Amino acid sequence: MRRCFLLALLLPLLVLLGCQTGPPTLNLLVWEGYADRSFAAPFEERFNCKVTATYVGTMDEFFTKIKAGGGGTYDLISPSGNAWKRFIDSDLVEALNLENIPNFALLAPTFQNLQGNRKDGEVYGVTFAWGPCPITYNRDAVAEEPSSWEALFDRRYRRRIAVQDDPTTLYTIALYMGYEDPYNLNDTDLQKVKEKLLELKPQVRKFWSTAGELINLFVNGEVDMALSWPLITNQLRQKGFNVGEVTPREGATGWIDSWMIVKGTQHKDLAEKWINYMLEPETQKKLTDVTDYCPAVPGTAALLTPERARNLHIDDPSYFDQLSFWAHVERLDRYLEVWNEVKAH
Repeated sequence: MRRCFLLALLLPLLVLLGCQTGPPTLNLLVWEGYADRSFAAPFEERFNCKVTATYVGTMDEFFTKIKAGGGGTYDLISPSGNAWKRFIDSDLVEALNLENIPNFALLAPTFQNLQGNRKDGEVYGVTFAWGPCPITYNRDAVAEEPSSWEALFDRRYRRRIAVQDDPTTLYTIALYMGYEDPYNLNDTDLQKVKEKLLELKPQVRKFWSTAGELINLFVNGEVDMALSWPLITNQLRQKGFNVGEVTPREGATGWIDSWMIVKGTQHKDLAEKWINYMLEPETQKKLTDVTDYCPAVPGTAALLTPERARNLHIDDPSYFDQLSFWAHVERLDRYLEVWNEVKAH
């Protein structure tokens, strides 16, 4: 009778626990736009799971959150090339089995052969998107299309400029100043870049942290021009905002984003399925529709109009070579110090 009594007490609890199991949840830590429902929902349906996303605004935020939570909190991350080595060397991400990601073969050769997301012959990241850090501007407020980063310093737009609150802004200013390698500046060079940023600072209305924040600054009429991302330009256009985007004549910095699986995840198999799914041309198209980023799979072009494919620079080595892609910064702590000094001045 005692056993029956205990079973009667435990049965509701067991039923409740059974109801709570449900489908697995894939937790993403990503840049904005990388878990849009247009492609996350079909993945959920295909693999009977849930996809949740936490968005970050800086690379340092990626690293801090993974260090704090690791595989117990997140399964996948989408860092850019300037952070791959940091994650790999810190043993925060898993080496990948490409046999479980067959769509890796669909990537452009450039992205199949990247060395920055490898170590000791192991692949730790799979590229899925890339693009520039251009100037986005309000066509109704800016008299003519900016042709140079010098436009950010134009006194007509004093307190009407926005730049990202991140050391990557140092890269852009260094590139504008003529440095061929913005990622390995010595102290003298960093001091010169700092002085140029202090010259720019009176122009700056806001150091933005997220895409949504910069979009609101444009929509609310607070800024006319910004160091930006194509995602921001695209979402402003979708809101009917008269916005333009340009890669200045000095070139621009650029980024290459890769999926990486967090060390210790309980959903490695599902994470591999997500990476493979994100390389399907149909998914790549949905991603570009949301972000306006360049797809890493050339076969995506067949799903786009010729004009759209050209605008996304699919298989366009001349544009690819025009960009100075974010790379590992050995003296990152010093870059962070300089950036914080600029903001505190």
